[in-house]
Amino acid sequence: RLWYWHGTCVPQKLIKAPYSITREDIINEKNVEIRRCIMEKIGSERFSELLGLQEIDSDTDHQGNISILYKTKEKDNLINRSLYFARVICPSTGRKYYLSVPRMRSVWDAVAYTFNKDKESYKPMVET
Repeated sequence: RLWYWHGTCVPQKLIKAPYSITREDIINEKNVEIRRCIMEKIGSERFSELLGLQEIDSDTDHQGNISILYKTKEKDNLINRSLYFARVICPSTGRKYYLSVPRMRSVWDAVAYTFNKDKESYKPMVET
C-alpha cells in the first residue's frame, strides 16, 4: 500500500495517525518534500511546537498582524545547522504560515526573501 498527501507519497503514519507524529519523525525525515507534507497535515502550530522553535525577531505588518522569525533550537540532521522560518499571517484569510527561509537576522529580511527581494526593495502598498 502507498499513502499520498496531495500527490506526494508519504509514510502511512502521516495519513492514518497524524496525531502521533513526533519531533524525531520530522528531524529524521530526509525528504524535504515529505517534511512539507508533515507540516501541512499536522498544522503549522504543532509543527513549530514539535521542532522547538525560538523567536529571533518580530514586527507588526501593515494590517496589524505580528510576523515572527524563528529558528530551531537544535541543528537539523540534514544540513547540520538550525532551520529558519518566518511566521506570517495571510491578510485575506487570516491563516498562519511558517515559511522556510535561509539564515536571517530580521523578520523583514525573511519576508522579503520569500518574494525574491531584499528588505529595502520589499515595500508593498497593499497586501491581499
